Amino acid sequence: MIKPGVVYLNDSNRSAMSHKKLRNEKECLNCGSVVSERFCSHCGQENLELNDSVTHLVIHYVKDMFNYDSKLWHTLRALVTRPGLVAAEYMLGKRQSYLEPIRFYAFTSSIFFLVFFFLLGDGVISTEVAQDKNYPKRLYNLEKEKSFLAGTPDTMYVVPLINSLRLKTRDTIPAVSDTLKQGEEGSVTDSVETEEETEGWLLKLVDEMAEKRERERLEEYGGDKGQADNAVLKEVFYKLPQLFFLSLPFFAFILKMLYWRSRRTSYVEHFIFSIYHYAYLFIIMLLYILAYNMPEYESLPFLNSVCQLLVLGFFFYPFIHLLLSMKRFYGDRWGRLIFRFCILLFLLFFVMLALFVVIAVIAYFF
Repeated sequence: MIKPGVVYLNDSNRSAMSHKKLRNEKECLNCGSVVSERFCSHCGQENLELNDSVTHLVIHYVKDMFNYDSKLWHTLRALVTRPGLVAAEYMLGKRQSYLEPIRFYAFTSSIFFLVFFFLLGDGVISTEVAQDKNYPKRLYNLEKEKSFLAGTPDTMYVVPLINSLRLKTRDTIPAVSDTLKQGEEGSVTDSVETEEETEGWLLKLVDEMAEKRERERLEEYGGDKGQADNAVLKEVFYKLPQLFFLSLPFFAFILKMLYWRSRRTSYVEHFIFSIYHYAYLFIIMLLYILAYNMPEYESLPFLNSVCQLLVLGFFFYPFIHLLLSMKRFYGDRWGRLIFRFCILLFLLFFVMLALFVVIAVIAYFF
């Protein structure tokens, strides 16, 4: 008797199962039914011993994930060789052969960003500055020393050094050091107050928050403005996964607006298409990074040329792939398709830019 909702295994699936020892007991641990052979006829669970080891669990997961006939590889092959087919067949209900959209997105994005941060990491942003040229930090330390020596004759030795550093760096250091002081010089305070009177309350609030945050960050890094600024850049750099994640629903919304009169009336359809496309982008970007970071061999110029061609291909082909995916998924005519494709890229550029600015502001202020 075939029961709804129960997955029954064929011979090919059974042969791929674990070769662990069968349990002597005939009661299914999952549903309690009597198991006459290897698999429960009621729920389909294999009646095996439970002495799993960590090694067995890891090996079983890797084999299941990277099996040539697994959903992962079937989805990858279809995405690469037949753009737009996975999303189209998924919406038609042909879902048994493909990895679910959310799982596929989570898997590809995780692999991509692990490799991305491992290969690039802190090397993207350099924080090394020669000590003799690190004027912000030197000035910070001198001003701290001046505050410590306030009211003593020793300040006469510190003030000339401060003025000398200010002359070397022109307007940069005074601006930095003034954020550390609490209105020490009347002329500076008066000029700031005059400027604030002409600004709106919102800009004034933002300036105060920025000044407070910069002062806190300078205190944290001992007056080293270079390291403080690089810390902000690193925060933005490590928030790139959020940029892709946040832009995905906007990408689907733009498609929804472009095809609002098509047969794809549900937002979910555009969202499914967007998830599979983003997952494909993670794969291509991963290959791009690997090809770009391939070491150069002077004795093998042909191999270097191949890597350069791969880098160019991995950079430009995603645009062609998106165009072909939209053609298959929406069934649009080429003229309208190219027009909508250009609008999609144009709007997506501004969405990504706006989200990047928001992420950068959050990283700076919070």
